[in-house]
Amino acid sequence: YDSLDAGQRSIIQQRTGEIRERLRRSAQDVWEIGQKLSDVRSRLKYGQFLTWIKAEFGWSQRTAYNFINVYETFGDRFANLAKVNNTTSFVYPLAAPSGPEELIEQILRAAGQGDTMTAKELQAKIQKRRMLKSGAVRKEKKQAKGASKKSSKQQSESATGQTGGQTGER
Repeated sequence: YDSLDAGQRSIIQQRTGEIRERLRRSAQDVWEIGQKLSDVRSRLKYGQFLTWIKAEFGWSQRTAYNFINVYETFGDRFANLAKVNNTTSFVYPLAAPSGPEELIEQILRAAGQGDTMTAKELQAKIQKRRMLKSGAVRKEKKQAKGASKKSSKQQSESATGQTGGQTGER
């Protein structure tokens, strides 16, 4: 902003605030749409909901459930999320079925303390968590594979009476 003259700076800062407010409103709208979709879904018989969303909005099941997931994930906690950053690019990844509950709780606690986070920072946290989780899964698989080989070798040795390459005969 320092490179702008006072008039431009003022207008751009004003527009920035207006855009941020509309982003907050759009995320709030997503939550409210999810709330209303959830209500309609609960009132319809199995299979009717998908027919209804296609007929009324032309949406796929996934689109409808993106809204519902935001509502169901945050429930009454959505107001706290607004303190952090509640643009739609922020709430959708958190509300996804694979969304990490402990990360959601961490973010909501931070919001309660007045901390903020950008969508980019959230994506980095989610990516880091996935990498750690996939690394842990690979490590577990490797350990399980090693344990399986060791168990197979022990079973084979027991069956032949061999241990450590020595025969069981004396």
